[in-house]
Amino acid sequence: MTSDITDLFANDALVDDPEAAEARLGYLLRASFLWENRNSIPGAWMMFGGKRPEPERNDPFKPVGEWGSLEGTLWTAAPPEVAWWAGHAHPSVRRIVASHETCPPEIIDRLAEDPWVEIRQAAMSNMAVDAKTIRRAATHESVEWLREALGESDPTIVGRCALCGRAVKRPDRFLTCTINCSITQARERIVEGTYTRGNGIMRWPSEYVWSVADREAPGGVPGSGPKFRGVLISFIPELNAVETTTALQGLAEREGLDQQEAVAAIDRMAQTMTGQAILDACRIDTT
Repeated sequence: MTSDITDLFANDALVDDPEAAEARLGYLLRASFLWENRNSIPGAWMMFGGKRPEPERNDPFKPVGEWGSLEGTLWTAAPPEVAWWAGHAHPSVRRIVASHETCPPEIIDRLAEDPWVEIRQAAMSNMAVDAKTIRRAATHESVEWLREALGESDPTIVGRCALCGRAVKRPDRFLTCTINCSITQARERIVEGTYTRGNGIMRWPSEYVWSVADREAPGGVPGSGPKFRGVLISFIPELNAVETTTALQGLAEREGLDQQEAVAAIDRMAQTMTGQAILDACRIDTT
């Protein structure tokens, strides 16, 4: 099989031909440009026979830091400690608790009504889930496909797209079935306040900054994946991202704190106060 690509290192290369030399130089410059910009030009990795490295974090629930060992910690955790983790602000933590074999039915019942559908899925799939929890969810669950599945005799909950219920193809990377579902879910969560773009926010705990699918990659190159954008999720238990932003900005303005100081102050408040109490104490009444 022959190739039309010039062998730049062949012994019989026409080094004395100015046009050939210029053509080879142009090819080298173009290849060099593509290589240097391979992570930003759609399809560039494919031209080199490779695959663009996947981002470290996007919209699956990926535990970070100390939470990476939480699954092992829960095996020996006392009930009060399990309950504490179940009330954690981060959805990744609550999802780990909801799916863990040691999670008691009463905590599963609580997590079965979590605002995040991925956590409700994990709770409903736990072998320790109580029948009354399933019956309640089969009637009151807000996500249609999940509500219908829970009405079946042997429901399949795990491995299904949180948005539409179809099979998840890449559970290591996404908890939705397609890029379109990831984009739609991100947009819906921005509207409902689960995510916020963080306009005016300069300081936010890094564990609560996510990358989510924002739009299709330009050019329609297969395998190039979506474009991602950063969003903020709540670091205050019981509040969504918009409410947390309101609390943070209100406390900073009211007490003359910078945002980093306000984050630290709210973190201390969360040790003894509910999310709603924090919001009431921090936000500024504009009426």
